[in-house]
Amino acid sequence: ERQNRFVWKGILNNQKILFHIGDTGRLAELLFPWNEILIQKMPADGRKYPFRLIAAKGLQNKFILLNSLLHSALIREYL
Repeated sequence: ERQNRFVWKGILNNQKILFHIGDTGRLAELLFPWNEILIQKMPADGRKYPFRLIAAKGLQNKFILLNSLLHSALIREYL
């Protein structure tokens, strides 16, 4: 459940958590109850939310990156 443009409420290990969404797009096709997502635990260095959204499962059961900061880093590694 999306709380605002940057925050989503999800369930991890049967507990409700809040996590940061870097992409402010609508994302309704990817962020819906029971869809699988990948999140990253962030260091406790004054951040407002302890987790960051990385990817969500899309069509054909494949993960789609939703953190735009990772695209460049992955391409650099790949090349």
